[in-house]
Amino acid sequence: MVAGRHRRAGARRSHARRGGQSAQHVRPAGPCSVRARRRGGLGSAGSWRGGREPAASSDEPRRERFCDGGPGRAPRILAGVGGPVPCGRQHTPSAHHGGTGTARPVRSCSAGTPGARGELCGRRRRPKQSTHQWTEIPVKLRAPATALLAGVVTWALTFPAAAATNGVTTRVADASTRGTVLARPLTGAAVYYEYNRGVRIDRYQPGKGFARIGAPSDNLQFSASPDGKKVAWITTRGELKVGWGSKVTTVAKGLPAGIPCLTPTWSPDSRQVAYVGGSRTDLSPVGVVNLDGTGRRAAGRTVGVCHLAWSGDGRYLAGYAGTADAVYKLDVKTGKSVKAKGVTFPTHVQSLSPDGRNVIVNMVRKGEPTGDGGWPSLFTPTIVDTVTGKKVPIPVKGRLVGAFYLADGRLVVRVAGAAYNSLVVLDGTGRRLQTIAEPAKARQLGLLQIIP
Repeated sequence: MVAGRHRRAGARRSHARRGGQSAQHVRPAGPCSVRARRRGGLGSAGSWRGGREPAASSDEPRRERFCDGGPGRAPRILAGVGGPVPCGRQHTPSAHHGGTGTARPVRSCSAGTPGARGELCGRRRRPKQSTHQWTEIPVKLRAPATALLAGVVTWALTFPAAAATNGVTTRVADASTRGTVLARPLTGAAVYYEYNRGVRIDRYQPGKGFARIGAPSDNLQFSASPDGKKVAWITTRGELKVGWGSKVTTVAKGLPAGIPCLTPTWSPDSRQVAYVGGSRTDLSPVGVVNLDGTGRRAAGRTVGVCHLAWSGDGRYLAGYAGTADAVYKLDVKTGKSVKAKGVTFPTHVQSLSPDGRNVIVNMVRKGEPTGDGGWPSLFTPTIVDTVTGKKVPIPVKGRLVGAFYLADGRLVVRVAGAAYNSLVVLDGTGRRLQTIAEPAKARQLGLLQIIP
């Protein structure tokens, strides 16, 4: 049975909350203009066409250059033995300069070269009396394929060090490090909510801004799916509804209403919703249903019915008791519920680790107000090992105002800032993978989901 103070306080909850305020495409360089430098000895007094002579170095690697073929034309690549050769005009050192060959011009790959239709000269050239061989490789790539190839190469070279996505700077750890998650870096996409003449739930996408995905204005019992596309809520009539785009489906009826802490929760794959049914005892039934209302089944009974959270492996549901004195973990496979160790005076359960062992909660001191059971916009996260009861340290500095476990094991910590908040992403060992700036508009908004 849920404590009556959540029901009474829920009616007095203020919906007014403060708000806030909230890609650069770099075009590749134009046609090549740098002359190639050959490996081999060049005299100190060389004579190069154009009046410039590159510094001679036998062990310095040559630069790789891609030429812009001009509007509507594919790029061209020059490659030689031991690596690519820059495009432009190349000369073989003459005997006067200490070489054995004669200067031979190479066709320039600058824009507008007559006859250049997606390939270079189309024939092999070899400097006379020289041990160095090079070959012009014709490349026939259309613009989309070229862009894709360049993108893949750039990503592969820069992923371990840094990445920039839609204006959000991220720092990614070396993937070879033990414990580092080999997952796509987060972009900053998330689901936020605010109490403003009802509940408004928005999805934020970098580069696109905020988009409304739900407005369950008649009650405070709501949640968003992990994929950031759906919203579930319980109406004042006790109906569990699921909204997806413009479609709203009633998937369950006869549920307790008007109790803010009895929020539904989503499965890790965003395909099922778990909810709390009515009961006259402390043990309340928990049900699970598909998005279309089919497949309804009982998951078990538990005392921890407030702010249910679903583990990433899909096996455990955790919530705090209506008396705000403990957290209980329900095994949906066996239907059994156990009290978590080490959690005292919880007022919010945010998420479970993928294996269900660790829980992120907000706890207050004895005698402090426990609130009305509604979703907190900002809270100080505490991670507790539910088996040992020990607190798990969060290796992030600053004022922490939230934390989430993702289904792949990454931990995302929300850190308050003067102008905007930040999301710090950690791997399973506590090593920092990314730091993402939230939009300034979200500074005082509640955070429902972080979209992987």
